[in-house]
Amino acid sequence: MRITTQRLILREFEETDAEAVLAYHSDPLYLQYFPWTTRTREDVDFFVGRLITWGAVQPRTKFHLAVVLKSGNWVIGNCGIRLDAPDSLEGELGCEINPQYWGNGYATEALGAILSFGFGDLGLRRAWATCVAENIAAQRLVEKLGLQKEQHISQHRWMKDRWWDTLVYGIHQHEWPQEMAAQIAFLEDARHFAAQDTL
Repeated sequence: MRITTQRLILREFEETDAEAVLAYHSDPLYLQYFPWTTRTREDVDFFVGRLITWGAVQPRTKFHLAVVLKSGNWVIGNCGIRLDAPDSLEGELGCEINPQYWGNGYATEALGAILSFGFGDLGLRRAWATCVAENIAAQRLVEKLGLQKEQHISQHRWMKDRWWDTLVYGIHQHEWPQEMAAQIAFLEDARHFAAQDTL
């Protein structure tokens, strides 16, 4: 499976991507809103291996891809959508970008392409995402893509020796603006899929 945008390639993970993933998984800015305080090469090898396994399962329910910067052919994050079952009509979004590349709109570009894939190719009715309430950047990202806050769960998640509030955001297919889909497509073919990769 492969999705291209103006500046990015979203593709299946490979074992050799672990080095790039470890680079941003070790960044304190990345770790701020995750339960881990450190990440080892073994942790990241397991993480990348799991994503590779997800891509091989048929029928496929987890579409989680490496985000590659076209200009340098370097993995700068990951992004995807996960379904509970092959016939599910909704999916959970996830996206993380190397903090060194924050502020360039890459997360918006990648997650927007995943949303277009979900509503278009997968025919989903709804997509949703969660984040801790203190992660303002994550809130701005999903709101920029049209997701609306649906729920604020108080003291929902225990990590790093304290409770964190969680926010749930969602968007329905009919709420996904056509102008947003057009922006994600940019000025080239936005998606390239082999037939066996589309469920």
